[in-house]
Amino acid sequence: MSTTLLDPNGNIQLVLDSGTGLVSVVPAAGGTSVAVRFQGIQITASQFAGWQILAAETIAAGQNRVLWKELATGRLHTWTVDGSWNYVQSNGIFDPSSPEGLQLQQQFSVDATGAPVTGQPPTTGTSTLQVLDPNGSVRLLRDPATDLVSIQSDGVSLPLRFQGSQVRASQFAGWQILAAETIAAGQNRVLWKELATGRLHTWTVDGSWNYVQSNGIFDPSSPEGLQLQQQFSVDATGAPVTGQPPPPASTAIKIGTQTFPTIRSAIQGAAANSLIELGTGTYNITKSDTDASSPATSGASPATLTGFALSGVTIRGAGSEATVILGNPRLHTLQADGPPPVGFRLEGVKLNYDAAAEGYLLAPSRGSLPYDPSSPTMAGLSIVDVAFTGQHRGAVGVSGTYMDISGSKDILLDRIVVKLEGQYGYSPATGEGGGFFLFMEGGRNLQARNSSFFEAGYSSSLIALFTPDVIMDSNQFVGSGLIKQDDGSDLEDNPRGERFYNAGGTFTNNRLSGGAFFDYLYVLADQGVVWRDYLAKEGPIPPLKTSVVGNVFDILNGGYGMLIRSDLPVQQLQGLLDVHGNAFNGGVAVKSELPSPGGLVFGPNTVNGVAFDRLRVGGVQSDDINAAGDAGTSNWISGDLGNDTLTGGTQADAFVFATPLDGVANVDRITNFSVAQGDRIWLDDAIFTSLSANGLSGLTQVANGADLELRYFSPATGTSTTFATLSGLAGTTLTAASFVIF
Repeated sequence: MSTTLLDPNGNIQLVLDSGTGLVSVVPAAGGTSVAVRFQGIQITASQFAGWQILAAETIAAGQNRVLWKELATGRLHTWTVDGSWNYVQSNGIFDPSSPEGLQLQQQFSVDATGAPVTGQPPTTGTSTLQVLDPNGSVRLLRDPATDLVSIQSDGVSLPLRFQGSQVRASQFAGWQILAAETIAAGQNRVLWKELATGRLHTWTVDGSWNYVQSNGIFDPSSPEGLQLQQQFSVDATGAPVTGQPPPPASTAIKIGTQTFPTIRSAIQGAAANSLIELGTGTYNITKSDTDASSPATSGASPATLTGFALSGVTIRGAGSEATVILGNPRLHTLQADGPPPVGFRLEGVKLNYDAAAEGYLLAPSRGSLPYDPSSPTMAGLSIVDVAFTGQHRGAVGVSGTYMDISGSKDILLDRIVVKLEGQYGYSPATGEGGGFFLFMEGGRNLQARNSSFFEAGYSSSLIALFTPDVIMDSNQFVGSGLIKQDDGSDLEDNPRGERFYNAGGTFTNNRLSGGAFFDYLYVLADQGVVWRDYLAKEGPIPPLKTSVVGNVFDILNGGYGMLIRSDLPVQQLQGLLDVHGNAFNGGVAVKSELPSPGGLVFGPNTVNGVAFDRLRVGGVQSDDINAAGDAGTSNWISGDLGNDTLTGGTQADAFVFATPLDGVANVDRITNFSVAQGDRIWLDDAIFTSLSANGLSGLTQVANGADLELRYFSPATGTSTTFATLSGLAGTTLTAASFVIF
């Protein structure tokens, strides 16, 4: 075996097998070489298009890392690997001249830029980085070239991350990042300022400066705002920040200078454009806040936070971790509370529910009626920095749905947290039944931003139907750990993913995990009143375009990141759906159940750490998916069900097999598989169950005329099934390097 030493420095050497391209590591002091593995398979140096492997090292206390360089930009990236050099996770991407990049070169004893690597690593990078916050024990740094923000503490620089991606200073429109600090006992915080109002807001972050949660929003002259300026050693108002912080806020309920004994009395006393302020503390919507045994007497429906047909009313607490409202409060229901308010805003509170809670949290809807822009169901609702926690059954009899805002317009959810459990009809054990947190049929301008949805106790978070301008950006959706596959019995009321149903807009910069996925449907034949009205107004095939961009999908084994269903021909659907710039980790990136033949083609995406120029996805028919005419592209190709014909391009392609085996009706033909180009067969271990633990045991290669057939022996059934035919490769034996088990 001929080998090449890729990295002779440090305590670990990186070795390349010149014949196979396989990569291993060996201690510099001598010892046994160990394969570097990704998802159970030894990697090759050229496996990840556009990336060069530079070095491997044991950094400290047994922490093994692998260093990569992005060829197009020169940026550096690391893997964390375990003690046996198996891939565990990916860690950031840094300019080589940034503090992080220079520190990596120091740690790995390599030179990626031409600068020396001897001596101590730099700690500030002041030649290139802008210092946003020079005060306190933590420095906040910005790279002017990339706008990326990092933290420096105790001589170590770390990226500030939101949902896995490094934060840009200008990422959140209307907000300025001010400072970062370790407040007390290792509690890391980041301070933001709302430019329009000057109000202050903080993030809680973990020890590695990854976003955990949002905490309130405060006027800078309020006790909380002044305390924040004291803690972060900043001056957001022009007032001094020296001396002791002010005392905590009072629990008074106010409208202007007038105080009220209960939330209900304040609601009853509100006028148009009133601001109802709640201080820090715990309140009860159904009781007197000064005497928990005394029920509120004002209002026929004391559990509602509205109950008024006024415009511009705001209820603002001291933050979702500071102001708590008990008593199972609802926002508004048409049946109990009358006409909905206009321009209502709820901000900075936690709504906590108990086992007795049921019914809609919000339901101004008048039913499935055509959308009327001149008379929307509700207009101008904003729910900002609000947490929904505890036990709540939802609307019994309608799948346990929590909010139905059908026919509404200008709806904003920003920095909300949903941790509700006990939804009516939902089984946490199986993932069956239940309904959505938010249901919108018809309407305009629905936005969900910077929010977190935890779906352990309810089926799914959001569905938008017959709505052209939905925005879902920078949210996290955390499933219950189950693959909640739709049984197809009722597409509207049998939810399983975050669903666009005959809807358009953007689904961007979100992170989905634990079984959550993006659920896309376009059903032209839908006979609902709202959709028929939409067709009459917008044309026979409305151009409801959807962009799925910049998301991270952490997919369960056997699951998928996106599910696509439609009765449109592939060619028509192609123009409506744009998918690029996403990272799909684990499972199948995109699954199509299209009944029409042909394949959908999407732009650059990353799947299981490998960058592809195109994703090509077939449906349930026997599809012909051909990348030969798209010169110079690398392709992730999934035929899905049927006897598909798959043709790759001129670069390294991945041919994906992740559907139940059928030697008659589900055998794909690969017309131009090329070992020399780096093509690979990707096998889902949810189907090929014996391959994950036992290498390629159970996989056989059999010549059939001029072709090579791939067969899998299933221990469960005791049968061997052909799943792929490779044209013209009889007499060839593929090595383990040609297969990826995921």
